[in-house]
Amino acid sequence: MALATQPHSPRRLQDVTYILGSALVTGLVVWIVGVYRNPYFGETVMRFPRSMLLAVPLLALTFAYHQALRPEYVEGCIVDFLPVASPTPWHHADAKLSGRHGDTFLAGMTVGYASPDVVGRCGRVARYRTALLAGYRYRLMSTSTAGYDPLCPGQPRAP
Repeated sequence: MALATQPHSPRRLQDVTYILGSALVTGLVVWIVGVYRNPYFGETVMRFPRSMLLAVPLLALTFAYHQALRPEYVEGCIVDFLPVASPTPWHHADAKLSGRHGDTFLAGMTVGYASPDVVGRCGRVARYRTALLAGYRYRLMSTSTAGYDPLCPGQPRAP
């Protein structure tokens, strides 16, 4: 069975953290409403359960990690096309892009965009954090041929 997305992709990690956070909140609500103050589970304790406070930093860390995995979108001029040694459907080639502030980065390309014809065009790139938040991954989302953009002065014009 083929996977629809890349294994260990940032989108999957973001989905997993969302599910874990939702499960943690649901579990706490069920415990407080159904077990903690329920007289059918033995003697009702009237003091606040201090051990429940351990879940608050865990929930905050899960939320912060989830927010850190959200992609940012940047634009750049595609200056080079680099085929990869062993292409896959989700990583067929790399495009070297030059950003608005002079920074350069490599963005992975899927089968639909992997063509040397993209050199000189403007590209929109999703910038994802890596799983350990140590760096970034770039994925080419679209290219543009419409009109003049000062970022890509050699961009071909649309008919």
